[in-house]
Amino acid sequence: MLSKDFFDLYNSVSSKFFDVTEDETLFSGVVASEDSELIAFLLQLDAERLDTAKIDAMHDSDKPHELYIKDLDEPELYEDTGHWKITLSKDSIAQKLSDLADGVSLFLNKESFFSFLERLDPFQKDSHRYDNETRLFLVYGLDQPIGGEHFFAAGDNSSFLSLKANLPTSDDVHNLVHVM
Repeated sequence: MLSKDFFDLYNSVSSKFFDVTEDETLFSGVVASEDSELIAFLLQLDAERLDTAKIDAMHDSDKPHELYIKDLDEPELYEDTGHWKITLSKDSIAQKLSDLADGVSLFLNKESFFSFLERLDPFQKDSHRYDNETRLFLVYGLDQPIGGEHFFAAGDNSSFLSLKANLPTSDDVHNLVHVM
């Protein structure tokens, strides 16, 4: 599936999701109830082997009932189930979208990406993994590309620019700037 086709399909259901949580590898969102567009989206993901969504349907109780993709062919198994929590593995989706480099992280929600950026702390060890390896992010809805040599994000309508800019490397900067 071409990336444009995936994003067109996702765009048809994106407004249905609320209570979205997302990190570099997983997308999780809740929908109020099932409808034909959502079912088509989930079936298409499975048919294209992009991902098999994990679907938890809420009945009258607080205990979720897991639905399987094969259950979506039989409406009587899921009608009137209430809210659905849908979890997608973004790694498998990003790997299978065409014309993307290896190691691209996908964000389906721009606000989740900015929340991810806010949690990065240059003084924490976990954040240093972005210092020496190039990380590319494809962010649905991002208007302008952002980033630099090791950390670059582009929207679904843009392409990854050549990252061979004449910028100083992180090592060059660390040799010149000292924090006490």
